[in-house]
Amino acid sequence: RKEIFAVHLRNKPLAGEMGMDQLAAQTEGFTGADIEAVCHRAGLEAVRRVVEAVKEQSVDEAVISITAEQLWSAVEEVRKSKALAEGRGRIEETETRGSFQFHP
Repeated sequence: RKEIFAVHLRNKPLAGEMGMDQLAAQTEGFTGADIEAVCHRAGLEAVRRVVEAVKEQSVDEAVISITAEQLWSAVEEVRKSKALAEGRGRIEETETRGSFQFHP
């Protein structure tokens, strides 16, 4: 898995050390496609952060780079998606309209 992360994060702007060994250990059972989805989601979140910074005219934050926090958040999103696909979880709408919560 470590090598798969390396392939999908190659040529992507990373903000510091990503802890590839820990990522590989915490994503046991993830397929190559799952890992690709994690990297893609983290990249999209990095772009969203920059778009928001530009909207707020916070030019200091207007550099696209994937952070470890964004990568870990994406791991959790894919983990939930896998659980749903495998029938190991459910999503319920919360009291806030349009907001949903995952239940393992």
